[in-house]
Amino acid sequence: MSELYDDTMMRGLGFTDHVPENWYRCFSLLDGHTTLNLIMNKRTGNCTESVINESFGQHEYYGHMKPEYRDKFIEQIDTIIAEMSGHGFSFEVDHRHYGCEDSDE
Repeated sequence: MSELYDDTMMRGLGFTDHVPENWYRCFSLLDGHTTLNLIMNKRTGNCTESVINESFGQHEYYGHMKPEYRDKFIEQIDTIIAEMSGHGFSFEVDHRHYGCEDSDE
């Protein structure tokens, strides 16, 4: 099966493929210690995401932050995901996985 996206386009969007079967891109979020990591399998197009607190090497549960910080994280993550959707990617972030109680957050 051929790759879903060509190398030139993916690299132009900032993705790398140090793991040959996946495209990967890391976005630094507001605090500089948290990243949004997007991975797409080259053959299947399956997309995964994770929001990681790089200081501790684990998921960042931004839903437990003060509302003003939580809302900024959600806004920045949603903006990145919308940008990726504009390029045809199917990345999704369910904020409930990161401690937000409502699916609307």
